[in-house]
Amino acid sequence: MRSVLVVLSVLTGACSAIVTFDRSRIGEGGIDASLDAGVDASIDGGACAPATHLGCGQDELCCDQGGSPRCIAVGAAQCSACGTACDADASSACVDRECRCGDGAACSGATPLCDDEAGACVECLDATDCGGEQCVGGSCVQCDPSDNSGCSGPTPICNPATSTCEGCTMAPDNCPAPLECTATGVCGGCNESSDCTTRTTPICDEESTACRGCTDAAECMTDVDLDFCSADGSCAPCDPEDDAGCSGATPVCRAGAGGAIACAACASDGDCAARTGTPICATAGANMGACVACDGDDQSVCAAMDAVCDVATNRCIECNDDGDCGGTTPLCDAGTCRGCMATSECATGVCVTSGALDGACGACDPAATGVCPAGTPVCASTTATCVLCTSNTECQAIAAGSTCLGDGTCSASPGCTPACSGRTPVCNGSTCEACDEDADCPGQQCALSGAMSGACGACDPSDSAGCAGRVCNPATLACVDCLMASDCGAAGFDCNINQCQCANRPPGNDCNCGSTNCAVGERCDRSTNTCI
Repeated sequence: MRSVLVVLSVLTGACSAIVTFDRSRIGEGGIDASLDAGVDASIDGGACAPATHLGCGQDELCCDQGGSPRCIAVGAAQCSACGTACDADASSACVDRECRCGDGAACSGATPLCDDEAGACVECLDATDCGGEQCVGGSCVQCDPSDNSGCSGPTPICNPATSTCEGCTMAPDNCPAPLECTATGVCGGCNESSDCTTRTTPICDEESTACRGCTDAAECMTDVDLDFCSADGSCAPCDPEDDAGCSGATPVCRAGAGGAIACAACASDGDCAARTGTPICATAGANMGACVACDGDDQSVCAAMDAVCDVATNRCIECNDDGDCGGTTPLCDAGTCRGCMATSECATGVCVTSGALDGACGACDPAATGVCPAGTPVCASTTATCVLCTSNTECQAIAAGSTCLGDGTCSASPGCTPACSGRTPVCNGSTCEACDEDADCPGQQCALSGAMSGACGACDPSDSAGCAGRVCNPATLACVDCLMASDCGAAGFDCNINQCQCANRPPGNDCNCGSTNCAVGERCDRSTNTCI
């Protein structure tokens, strides 16, 4: 039973009043007794004509009250006639002895119901008045555009202009969330995988338009832009089996809160043990949580590479300081050993700028002159250390005209110009003189006899010193096989151009060399009796 407020107009003498009533208080017996008593109490009784209601006001009825007619205010229980109530569904008030809906007459026909709030006659008040249709704005229609109620299947959308059901549109998508408009006009679970928001059903199935779990990595890569399909049907950025897809500060693939799989920081070395080159879990510092090559506790990976650990970056580097470097790259520069570029960079010694030790810090630089003391005047290119001279050339590289003396020192001899040579190889003050002993000829022999007596050469003709079994040619101070046939050590030999040869044989052919004759181009080594 609908509840409504009804206005009653009560006239008593010169005064009148609008009386309202609550439709919910009207029962089968008529107006509520308390309301009736109130109305009676408000009317000054008097003689009236029940048939014509003469003697009563416009909003009164002349009704029999206990055998005596009295003017009674109209109301829902009796409006146009005594004891005749208004239809509560068709009217909302009784005015001037007429049942009304708002300002108009009581409802009937195609609009049999009174909308109390609007004060107007309508076809329906709710869907129960429409026999299976929807009540929209007081009219029975196929569907309600506000919520698409009444529509389903291939026509799920209520057209707001016609209140009829039709297929959905994809652009714009007019299906109620979370449904999506599909190509057939039906509101389905999804159109594409981006419509699927549940973790374990990330793929939109084209046939069913429903979200489902992934079946392989290809679906995840194509539809969700993730590389892996997990066992629970979710697409993930990594593979828990081998941590594929994870690196840097989040190297481990594992399930987190809610089961979501993601890359995470390592918790212990065990999380990194299978990673070649980075088996350590960094538990502090800038790389905390990452799998790294080394840390302050474990530098074994670096040691195997003949490297050291940069604890700040957890990387294997060539050096941490100069103590880790040496040779031609003695300086540590940003983790890399390099050669020196200036002596100021060397903690001791000088920077070598040429030769095999270029870039090393040595006792001297072979490219520089006059850097070694007189006692060891030459800077050796192979060791970058000061050593004794072994030739005049070494001394002349230090000072023009210098000579290498027997004690390994260089003599400037500024008066010996040009430099001493030939049979007077030794500079004494400003005079070139003959050598007297081997000490005057560093690395060579002093010729004490022969045409080149007093000169420095490979050998000494006086005793063939320096020839190791051969003889010294006094004209050239060079070692030869022979000077005369007797030097060949056996009968049947001739000395031909300082070579021992079989007599009456072509030059270059030795005979009776042990048990054989030497071939052309060979000679007999008499110390071993073999052809060489």
